[in-house]
Amino acid sequence: MNVITYRCRLSAVNPADRCKLYCRVSHSNAYYRLGDKVKDGTTCGPDTYDVCINGICYQADCSHTIKPISPLQVDICGKCGGDNSTCRLIGGEYNISSYGYRRVVLIPAGSSNIDIRQSGYRGTAKDDNYLALVNADTGEYLLNGNFIVSMFRKLIIYGGTTIEYSGSDAATERINSSRPLSKDLIVEVLSVGKLNPPNVFYQYTVLHNKPQYRWELQPEWSRCSSECQGEQLRKPMCIKETAGVGQIVRDDFCSHLSRPRHHVQLCNTHCTLRWWKVSHESPCSVHTCSKTRTIQCVREVHSRGGSPQVHVVEPSYCDHLSGKPHHRISCHISCRAEWKPTDWTPCSATCGEGVQRRKFVCVDSNGKETVPKFCKGGKHHIPEEQKCKIQECPRWATGEWTPCSVTCGIGEQQRPYWCELEGKPVAEGYCRSHGGDHDSIPVHIQHCKALPCPYLSDRENWIQEEVYLHSSV
Repeated sequence: MNVITYRCRLSAVNPADRCKLYCRVSHSNAYYRLGDKVKDGTTCGPDTYDVCINGICYQADCSHTIKPISPLQVDICGKCGGDNSTCRLIGGEYNISSYGYRRVVLIPAGSSNIDIRQSGYRGTAKDDNYLALVNADTGEYLLNGNFIVSMFRKLIIYGGTTIEYSGSDAATERINSSRPLSKDLIVEVLSVGKLNPPNVFYQYTVLHNKPQYRWELQPEWSRCSSECQGEQLRKPMCIKETAGVGQIVRDDFCSHLSRPRHHVQLCNTHCTLRWWKVSHESPCSVHTCSKTRTIQCVREVHSRGGSPQVHVVEPSYCDHLSGKPHHRISCHISCRAEWKPTDWTPCSATCGEGVQRRKFVCVDSNGKETVPKFCKGGKHHIPEEQKCKIQECPRWATGEWTPCSVTCGIGEQQRPYWCELEGKPVAEGYCRSHGGDHDSIPVHIQHCKALPCPYLSDRENWIQEEVYLHSSV
């Protein structure tokens, strides 16, 4: 039974048939139409982003948007919608003549906009120099290997993109591809015949080696935090990776990433640290009224079925423990005295500004008053008197005068008055107790003068004027 193997055709006979299923018989140039349409989402060709839907080719851009209003373009770096800033152009030439295959350049994965040209010697198409391509992973020839040269145009699918070859018959032999490679590609030149020097020019773009940042736990556990009952940590560290090489950097470079929790494990659980209070104490000092004692840090190593072994260790091992006994303690006797001020006396005035006083007494270490001679330095230099003020004093307040009681001649005016404290009315007794007797009440009745009365004689009006002036004085 003969089994026929088909390979899908990369391009149709004409653009109208791009979304119909044409296949080629393996090891043959015969093509056959096997279906009215290809699977939806299939690109319309090897070097386009347009896609086939229900047998029809629809326009699409590099972001795979169907019928975009403003189609995005791939920049020279192979980035959709890019601005050509993420890559750099690499170029070179090769013109060394040597029989057989010679490597020209290795184009790394990620490169795009590949353009390789071999110009014929002195403009001729037949100079016996031919471009060749090699799979960098397997070493197999993709183009013009084993001294067999393709004369006609050819499309090569490699590294996720389509590479176009002009054929060896062209005056300028050319290999080009626009999309990024996913694998390394080796370019060689085959020289035979007269060994005329080749004239190979190549260029391609490569992405900048932008560093990548990530969190990674420290590979080793930290030193145990304590001689006994401690913790070990594996903390997260920020790693900067460039071209596959990792480097530890400051944590703020990874601040945009979620920081993992550090790993914790217990260590040195076989023992316990504690403060050991030594019973020996120094004699009591008369000058400080205290005595000192030695406090040691000990490590108790636990053993099965037996008493723990106690070892004296460095005091710093117990610094993290609470409840450390004091190195210096009181002698509990009256061995020194000092000047202490008494409380301030009450303010001498219940309102307004007054004076407070205090004195200094000599007290022993128990806070009891003793004779002044036991206190050194004499009287303490703190003021014994200070000003004080409990509150403002009450005061009299007055209102507006009433109009004159007459329209002509001499009359009277009155105004209200009251006692107030801090802006609020209070009983008059507050102002009288702090302001003296009844005479301290503000003037609230006075004479007033209107126009002369027309029914009085000039003498009578003059007499009233004199009375008014006398009352004003």
